[in-house]
Amino acid sequence: MEAFNMSHPSHLGGAYESRVKDLLISCQAADNEFNVNGINIDNALVTGLSTNSQDVEPGDVFIALNGLNTRGHDFIDRAIDKGAVAIFADTDGMFSLRYQLNKQVFFIPNLALHLSRMASCFYRDPSQQLSVVGITGTNGKTSCSHFVASLASGIGYQGAVIGTLGYGLYPHSSERPLVETGFTTPDAVQLQSCLADLQTKAVDLVALEVSSHALSQCRADAVAFNVAVLTNLSRDHLDFHQDMLSYAKAKRKLFSFSCLDAAIINIDDEFGLSISEQRPSHLVCLSYSLKNSEADIYAFQTKYKANSIETRVKTPYGEGSLQLPFVGQFNLSNALAALGALLVSDYPLKDLLRAFSTVPMIPGRMEVVSYSGLVPDKEQPLVVVDYAHTPEALELALTTLRDHSTGHVWCVFGCGGDRDHGKRATMGRIAHQLADQIIVTSDNPRNELAEQIIDDILLGIEDMQGVFVEQDRSAAIAFAVQHATQNDVILIAGKGHEQFQLINNEKIPFSDVAVAQSFLELRASLC
Repeated sequence: MEAFNMSHPSHLGGAYESRVKDLLISCQAADNEFNVNGINIDNALVTGLSTNSQDVEPGDVFIALNGLNTRGHDFIDRAIDKGAVAIFADTDGMFSLRYQLNKQVFFIPNLALHLSRMASCFYRDPSQQLSVVGITGTNGKTSCSHFVASLASGIGYQGAVIGTLGYGLYPHSSERPLVETGFTTPDAVQLQSCLADLQTKAVDLVALEVSSHALSQCRADAVAFNVAVLTNLSRDHLDFHQDMLSYAKAKRKLFSFSCLDAAIINIDDEFGLSISEQRPSHLVCLSYSLKNSEADIYAFQTKYKANSIETRVKTPYGEGSLQLPFVGQFNLSNALAALGALLVSDYPLKDLLRAFSTVPMIPGRMEVVSYSGLVPDKEQPLVVVDYAHTPEALELALTTLRDHSTGHVWCVFGCGGDRDHGKRATMGRIAHQLADQIIVTSDNPRNELAEQIIDDILLGIEDMQGVFVEQDRSAAIAFAVQHATQNDVILIAGKGHEQFQLINNEKIPFSDVAVAQSFLELRASLC
């Protein structure tokens, strides 16, 4: 796929421009402490925004943000040399003095907090021309967002998605693929760029994954959300948020947007119940549940089949049958969330229920691995690849697959490096409790030793019977496929859709699905 500067309007369907002063005024509107009055402004024409000095083109404003290991000020001179008409940078005493006589450089306190509003201003407030469903939660954001976009498109509207797998129209294909952004929620400038692009393509509804990082960093502050969805809250990202209280606070922020019309809340989740009870009074709120028949949207008479789910659903808009071409109890929960988001957006229940049967499989989300164009037959184990990389997600995946299996449940998994160490032993304990056979392997070790991560996981496993350790992920998958019986199910957890492993700052090509396919084909050839 061709790489490009997502922030630059030359890659969009329309031309965008603004003035330096207008962008500065947008910052003032977002922060009473910042005032453009008295600032000597060279009110140049702006034809692009860039957060990377390497991507700066003549006419751009370069936004000199500080990173984890870099300072934006270090790249100001390069951006000027490349033709930036203005530089917006965080206030910094030493650098402010250095550039105080340069009319191109403007120092803005808390610059990152203003970017969403600034970018929205530049791209002409695209989200205000769209119906936007924001989806947050520890697990399920990707599945739910793709359900929403797919269902909208399936009943004659144009749906689109922005999230972990990329952004673009539904249905997507090899001729019209999703465009990778590298983030669950793109940075503030990229996000407005994506929304502007979709707005030029006559999109009716956008399903947007909203991560806790994005909420904490104000990346989506200027997005005009119509509906907010909470899937769940469980332990994750504590390397960033430090504690669950801060993590929950970030998630809660989405439900405080004044533009919101409605909220869709999972009340099977304790945090969801709290959000439902404490929501702003102006919000229409629909609860959904697999357990509580008092919920607004409730699934009952559910049947879990080998490769599908059938259920009845009651809603405030009526009742009907729903068939999902997927495995996984939590896929059903995500389907209820998507249904609620579209119902409050005035999409008809009957059409939505019918459209569920044609929703395409989502890469790496309880994805049943096929080979030679066929789903594994009676002679093969059922192999499922899922992104489950948190304790709760792993527990849900294993519990669900037990419902779809008459044999043993295998689990191939590891944990990511440079991330929350505290969940490793917990995930080991969960795998040991819920799987019959476990193969502990590498995930994305990043800058940690894979052996150490595996040792951390094993601390949660008291009895090593039925537990195997194979650091090489390909060999671990091969072992499971070779030794599982035809009635068994194999969960390959943690990496899902990813096409690489991160080892010592290197991206090494690797796909759980492709590796599993190759070993299933080998097994079939030997039968």
